[in-house]
Amino acid sequence: MIKPGSPAPGLGIFFMFCLALPVFGQEASGSLGLPIDSPPAAAYALSSEGGSLWIEGERGSGFWGTVLSLNRGPLYGAIGAGGLLSNLPSFDADYTGAWFNAGLDTAPVGLDLAGGLFHRDALNAEAFGFPISSAAAGGYFLGLGLPLRFGSWSAGPSLLFAQGFWEEGDLYWFFGKPQVPAFFAAGLTAGFREEHRLYFHYLSLNLNILSPLDEKLFTAHGDGIVAAYRWSFNRKPFRLDASAGWLSVSGNMKGGLSSGNQPYFLFPYVFYHAALDASFHGLFSVLAGEYRRDFFRLNMTLGAVQALWGELNADLHAKQKKLSYLGILIFDGREEYDSWSSNLRELGAAFLLIKGGLEALPLGRNRSGPQLSVTVGKLFAIPWGYEPILSYGSSEHSGDAEGPKTSRGGLSITSILLSGLSFCCSITW
Repeated sequence: MIKPGSPAPGLGIFFMFCLALPVFGQEASGSLGLPIDSPPAAAYALSSEGGSLWIEGERGSGFWGTVLSLNRGPLYGAIGAGGLLSNLPSFDADYTGAWFNAGLDTAPVGLDLAGGLFHRDALNAEAFGFPISSAAAGGYFLGLGLPLRFGSWSAGPSLLFAQGFWEEGDLYWFFGKPQVPAFFAAGLTAGFREEHRLYFHYLSLNLNILSPLDEKLFTAHGDGIVAAYRWSFNRKPFRLDASAGWLSVSGNMKGGLSSGNQPYFLFPYVFYHAALDASFHGLFSVLAGEYRRDFFRLNMTLGAVQALWGELNADLHAKQKKLSYLGILIFDGREEYDSWSSNLRELGAAFLLIKGGLEALPLGRNRSGPQLSVTVGKLFAIPWGYEPILSYGSSEHSGDAEGPKTSRGGLSITSILLSGLSFCCSITW
């Protein structure tokens, strides 16, 4: 479950991205101790999964995904499709996407290729207290991995490139549509046997806000670094993965509006400039356990992330027109300055994912035929320290460095019971 007012839509979009982004490198890569769902050992597998993210009264958000995979000797491949649907008051959108993953699991050098695309219908959301709307959007990603294996040692670099495009939009007080000209990720993993593995990933994002004439109104750039260590223990019927790492993200945005680049009249202002910079540095840890016995499997994953240091700063600069009527000065052309700062040291989140079900149930008279697996899961998530960020602009400014405060409603029984549920069904043969 997720507390009301929490960034549930953002978590959902991230989950949708995870659905569309396969893990590169097979042996050389792997999860950081996230839910243990090993690829099927059979030659062919068809899996479908769906569930809820957040339920609020008669509205809610959910996800779905379907994957068809094969493993024939050193050759492996998969094609899949997924989606995120939401009609929440704070986030109303419909995402769909499709992806593929294929490669060669050979030594000493393998090959891993991936690609995908996504589409989104009209979006109506809210951020920092301001409504955001835009027409359809689309994008794609391409990935390459080169897993390396030398005896008990393994390593491998991976690369990912993505772009996103939006049609017409409206960011409440001015017209603007986002554009992601480049999202780049590079990673390197190294491991010894299955017990020890090191990860290092670098992320880079460029974002533009464009006018109706495709002029740049605002430009933004962000960088991120993730470094982690994972230890694994696998002794049937138990398996345990423990990970710990460092997360660092920083970025900035700047730009301005004027009567020359906006179809809307900025009266009484001649221009309105804004600059934003943010940074986040924190630790995260994930503990994932699995228990298998005959046809039964139980997974439990516990994770947390906590900021050690972080700050969000905004500076605004506007100039009024100089206007008088019948000798009365209405606007004197003064310049206005404003700034806002929020401390992110209290930002963090924790989650618990529980999955259990029946697996490898024979559909025929013997175990060599098709087999069925059914899994049911429940996610519990608690973010904290984000309220001053999301509530900015939705209430009167408090005037202090911590930003405005808004009150939140309580949790409902329906939201607690129905949010974070998932159901998965797989057939292997």
